[in-house]
Amino acid sequence: EMKEKIGILHNEIEILQNETTAKDKALAVEHQACGKAVADRDSVRSEVNKLLFVYKEKQQLVDQKIAEIEKLNSIINVVERDMVRLKKQYEQAVEERNYTGIQLIDRNDELCILYEKCNIQEQILRNGELELNARDEELRVLQLELGKFEWL
Repeated sequence: EMKEKIGILHNEIEILQNETTAKDKALAVEHQACGKAVADRDSVRSEVNKLLFVYKEKQQLVDQKIAEIEKLNSIINVVERDMVRLKKQYEQAVEERNYTGIQLIDRNDELCILYEKCNIQEQILRNGELELNARDEELRVLQLELGKFEWL
């Protein structure tokens, strides 16, 4: 009976050893899976950190570009205001030029009229001088004739 019990115990020990071996193998597999999961987690963390660093660099670049765009927009607004001011100055200068041109034409017309009047006056003066010379000549002739009669 003891031998039987020893045989049964021996079988039970063998079964327990087999179970222990199986559980040790399962535990080793789980340890290996856990180690792989930890390695995967660390790899993913590393990748996330790299991507986060790249994201922060890109975000900083985007912020710089936004600041640059705002600065350029400010410059554009200043230039546009200057352009509007210059356009108004140009339009005023054109109006003044046109007004001066009209005045020049008017003064030129007045000058032409004055030249015509001057020419007419010169013609009248020449005619008057010719007439005066003719009258002087008549007077001289008449004085000569009068002088002839006085001698007589």
